[in-house]
Amino acid sequence: MDKSSELYVFATVVAHGNFVSAAEKCRLTPSGVSRKISRLEDRMGVKLFVRTTRRLSLTAKGEFFHSKIKQVIADIEAAESATAKQPQVPHGVLRIRCPAAFVDKHLVPLMPEFLGLYPELKVEIVVGDVPATPDDRSADVAIRSSLAPSEDHVSIRLAANPLVICASPAYLEKHGRPERPESLVAHNCLTMDARGVTQAEWMFRDGQRRYSVWVEGNLGSIGTAVHTAALAGLGIARIPNFLVAPDIRAGRLVEVLKDFSPDDGRAIYLVYLTTDNQSLKCRALVDYLLAKCTPVPPWLVRGCYETGVT
Repeated sequence: MDKSSELYVFATVVAHGNFVSAAEKCRLTPSGVSRKISRLEDRMGVKLFVRTTRRLSLTAKGEFFHSKIKQVIADIEAAESATAKQPQVPHGVLRIRCPAAFVDKHLVPLMPEFLGLYPELKVEIVVGDVPATPDDRSADVAIRSSLAPSEDHVSIRLAANPLVICASPAYLEKHGRPERPESLVAHNCLTMDARGVTQAEWMFRDGQRRYSVWVEGNLGSIGTAVHTAALAGLGIARIPNFLVAPDIRAGRLVEVLKDFSPDDGRAIYLVYLTTDNQSLKCRALVDYLLAKCTPVPPWLVRGCYETGVT
């Protein structure tokens, strides 16, 4: 509590019985203490002390006022002391919003180590990739795959995440490998649905020219389902890099049309949904994920997924 506040000064004068001792306690001069008491009396419109040359005593109004505030002051000082002694470690509930595919493939496998580092934390994961509104309070931090950082929140780039066009070796052996984007019209293309919108327009580049090709296929769904269908040989899919990189490295999927893939800057971002950007629990997660994903994210490191452990 501010030791120069009028209430603290008043309570200290009562406790010590004179202005001189109270001044030492409050780190003021005796005249400074006197001015504080006078201002308090003027503001309340009552006399709190009877002052004589020999003694200082409370009036009836002063005694009543002191009886009402002494416990309040004691409670404030106790709360300040307890807070000051609180360990400066991340604690409490940390709510993370994250796309389902990233939750399963990367976030949950990292949680045992993260929570082992911060045993006073509890993590709640909200599954979803809906863009955050400026007044979003559903989570503390969001993990998002997008073309650009959020304009309404503080965003930190975690890793590049281009969309990769790929198919299983079995599908390509049976149906052939497309040599140009226009060739996709002859293939069964598996499309992802993002927030109810089917992503059937695939972007490409040819030198400086950028253009799109509309694709068709017999399955559209969320990223994890499209990923599974591609592994099963159902068709050609365009899937985020964090999902398919281990499969391409292991030969379960084959990347196609790589020379035509646009460098659109798609990346995974950590987005603060709380205004407390320096909270210990948020900072702990951000620092941990940055350490894990930079300079190279784990899905690009050989050996991270072959055993099913990130």
